[in-house]
Amino acid sequence: MMNSKQSTTRTRERGAALAEFAISVPVLLVAFLGTVDMGRVVFAHQTLADLSRETANLVSRGTDITTAVNLVIKTSDRFDLDSDGFIIISRVTARSADDNTPWVAEQDSNGALTGIHSKIGTAGGAARLPVTKEMANGQRIMAVELVQSFEPVFPLARFGLDVLPTDIRATAYF
Repeated sequence: MMNSKQSTTRTRERGAALAEFAISVPVLLVAFLGTVDMGRVVFAHQTLADLSRETANLVSRGTDITTAVNLVIKTSDRFDLDSDGFIIISRVTARSADDNTPWVAEQDSNGALTGIHSKIGTAGGAARLPVTKEMANGQRIMAVELVQSFEPVFPLARFGLDVLPTDIRATAYF
């Protein structure tokens, strides 16, 4: 027969275990949900990186910009230019025969997102390229920037964890 001291000890242990469980479950749940959304961010970024490289490759080989964009977007079910995407294609050349500064000679953009600006620069202005400070005469670089809005599945921002991006951007140079 169990005495009352043993019964009280077991009840306290169960209460402590229940309290530990109640504290740890929300923390583990938020960590799990954050991991799922972070995986979605990484997947979306990789998809955009692949699409931007493919588009830049096609455009640099002389494919018409509209044709290249349509081909790449038709092959992807993960990027929708008409609802949550934006594309900016920039042709960068030397500023002049005497000045080899990278210059945005032409730029084309299209998409549903608003307020998106090129990180390369604007048409008729200096280009900010990570790959070169000067360009040779006749050299041309095609830069493709893809931007897609990202909506987390789980509202982690309600818990003060606003760590996920609202837009995902990938850029490729050819």
